[in-house]
Amino acid sequence: MSLDEFIHRRQNYERSLEPINRCGTCSNDLSAEDIFIVAKAYDKGRCILETAQCLSCQMQLRHFVSEQSMENLQLYKGRRFEAFTTDPFARRAYFLEDPTCIITGEEIEKNGTFEIYTLNGGSFGDPDENYFFVGGTAIEQMTGLLSEETRRHWEGFLSDLQPSSPEVIVPTLFG
Repeated sequence: MSLDEFIHRRQNYERSLEPINRCGTCSNDLSAEDIFIVAKAYDKGRCILETAQCLSCQMQLRHFVSEQSMENLQLYKGRRFEAFTTDPFARRAYFLEDPTCIITGEEIEKNGTFEIYTLNGGSFGDPDENYFFVGGTAIEQMTGLLSEETRRHWEGFLSDLQPSSPEVIVPTLFG
């Protein structure tokens, strides 16, 4: 499967290809009018985690992150991520590049480790420009920035989502 296919299927369940339509935390239905995030993690081209989060659950999940971890993650995300979330011109420029990590600029390879996030609703504009990648280097580095307390909370949360997941994927946008 090519990266274009990953991108095209980003809002669908991997197995059924049906649209993701429920929050992974509260199980409430999600509609086109709702603001929510779809997060998928891939390892060697295989989807190992996929979930959606409604805005309410995203805000509640912030309580799982210690103040120190939150500060570390905010500093790490940097200019590229900040520009993507606040500047429509920077967001458009991101999609002119080959698929790259929104944080480090590292090239995303379909057989590598990466996460893809889709932003639904809100003021993100063009639906074809409402996603971004986080590469393996950024995942590793951000994991290292988390406090032990935060790590324990996230591991519990992720095991509830998918207990068979082979590794802990840091939900970067939720942090």
